[in-house]
Amino acid sequence: MAVAESATREIFLEAFEHSGRQLEHLDFVALFRNAFQRSELYPRSSESQLAGWPRKLNRLPEPERFSITLFYLEVVYPSVIAEITGTTLEALAATIRRARKELESQPS
Repeated sequence: MAVAESATREIFLEAFEHSGRQLEHLDFVALFRNAFQRSELYPRSSESQLAGWPRKLNRLPEPERFSITLFYLEVVYPSVIAEITGTTLEALAATIRRARKELESQPS
């Protein structure tokens, strides 16, 4: 799991730096393309608990998509996510709750 976590952090941080550290300029298509091109870095699993998550995640509006992705992948601390998105920790928590509900209600 450490290899996948490391690769994920690297991909997200590169994408954030490439966007000029501007959330609204993040290119999620390029981010996921980069992740798939690096797929040899990820451990293989016979069964995924996250089936359909990329489609569901892509349907989320910003800042929900960005916030929940960074929060669950633990790429950065919640306080940093709040700073990047220009919000408070309380507002970030509300955003995460909203995003979770949206993800749970979406079909795969």
